[in-house]
Amino acid sequence: TSMAEVSGVVATAAEAVAGLEAETVITASAVAAVASWAARSSSNAEALEESARLLDNSMPQKHLSVAWKAVIEQYPEVVVQKHFLDIPFRYEDLERRWPRLVQTLGVTEDQALKIVENDATPLLIESEAVAEVLARLAAISSREKALELVERSPTLLAGASIHLKEDKGLAVSTLVDVLYAGRLLKVLEEDGRDNEGKLAEIETYACVLSAFKPCVDVVLCGLESRDATDATQRLFRSLEAKAPNESIRVLLQNVAMAPDPWGYLADQTKAGLSMAGSLALQPSLTRSILPHSGPIFSHLPSIYTRLSILGPHVPSIVRILDQYLEVVEPHLDRIMQRMDRIEPHLPYILLNLDVLAKHCGPLLDHFDLLIPYAELGRNQISGPSVSGCFEETASGAAMIEKIEACVVTTLEDTSESETEEPTYLPMLLPYVDYLVPRLDVLAPHLPLAHPHLPYVLPYMDKLLPYIGRFVCFPEASKNADVLIGYLGWLLKVPLIHRILYLPLVPRLVSKLARVLPRKPIEGKLQQIRLNFEGDRLAAG
Repeated sequence: TSMAEVSGVVATAAEAVAGLEAETVITASAVAAVASWAARSSSNAEALEESARLLDNSMPQKHLSVAWKAVIEQYPEVVVQKHFLDIPFRYEDLERRWPRLVQTLGVTEDQALKIVENDATPLLIESEAVAEVLARLAAISSREKALELVERSPTLLAGASIHLKEDKGLAVSTLVDVLYAGRLLKVLEEDGRDNEGKLAEIETYACVLSAFKPCVDVVLCGLESRDATDATQRLFRSLEAKAPNESIRVLLQNVAMAPDPWGYLADQTKAGLSMAGSLALQPSLTRSILPHSGPIFSHLPSIYTRLSILGPHVPSIVRILDQYLEVVEPHLDRIMQRMDRIEPHLPYILLNLDVLAKHCGPLLDHFDLLIPYAELGRNQISGPSVSGCFEETASGAAMIEKIEACVVTTLEDTSESETEEPTYLPMLLPYVDYLVPRLDVLAPHLPLAHPHLPYVLPYMDKLLPYIGRFVCFPEASKNADVLIGYLGWLLKVPLIHRILYLPLVPRLVSKLARVLPRKPIEGKLQQIRLNFEGDRLAAG
């Protein structure tokens, strides 16, 4: 994309949002691009590398390190030239300004980092100017409202640096006005206007700045591909916060997380075209999808970001639309957000939706804690691919039945051909209906119990009624293998395990879990695991 094209898009956006003159915006964009281009030389690259080394060598403070990284990524020219417009800027200035920025905002360092990662401009100007802007904004509204505006557009804090554009000519003056809130003090000091009117204009101004500046970042990065990628990712992250709905938010988030955003979009488009061609050759699939096009259409942006993953699974997905789409549809955007980690298990999930569909919400709420259970034991060489099942060119219900039969057969063959243990999902499925409604209280136990699953699962039927008794005792989950090694035999004796219903017994068991030594039973635990794996693989 040429500089003229980017500038044209930026100008159009600015006019649409706030009525700014296109010539003004183009002038600012051109000045920014020329300044960036001039800074691209081998000596500048070396200077940036030297600045980046400070991240490893001179920054014991984590927050300061992240703030410096944000400045390097967003303002490489400032780091190289050691000034922002006419304000000196070096690492030493950052060391001095960072704690004062946190103190001025009255937030935690983590909260301040979120603001700086959005826009590091407040660190490029003197702390007194930042404090002046924040105080003036609070004076016409409230401190809470002032912080809200700053979080939306941190560039507002540069508004008191209006003197930077004096005697610098039209180009620099325009650049400060458009990109660095140079009009802010004019609005604040304007006579004959009440605070409500000033605040309304500043809110509009903040929206313009936050929507407009990421576009200019792309121009500022000139022709260097790595920086252009970083700027593009920041652009999509900035737009994500203003997404009108969840589906578009997921699209923007997934694109922003991609190492190559434009390449990622190209891959999804290519996959979409391929999928459309396949559907054209299989009209029966198309006819099965059309009745559900309304609910699906509202989720198309998020679905679009996963087309390359979903393509091979389309026939299996079509099979479940009639029965389960109504249940799954409210959660579809969140499913697409996590599809990269769901996809390895998707064939199994689709075959067991009768159990899983009604639990979509809680499963997604605790996804990060639960997915390791599904992934446990999946470190194996892949077997036959199910993608070959979808090359069937016949039509009608018979074709869908053939595809389903092929998928099931292929999955069975895959299980037999794996060189290591398969997933534990089939063994956990019978307990889904009991455990999932209790996930809110069991969540702290999930990462603790995960390593001990091979020891716990053989006793799961016996333990299930007592799980609620141990909600307040995470030590029991953390040392579940030790408890099984010493006390597991009690679960096999009729009636004795009912002692766990007695008051104080769960607390006593939890205390035992902390003091019982693991070393004397290591051999026994190994044997329990070997027996379990042998029985499981034999049953599979």
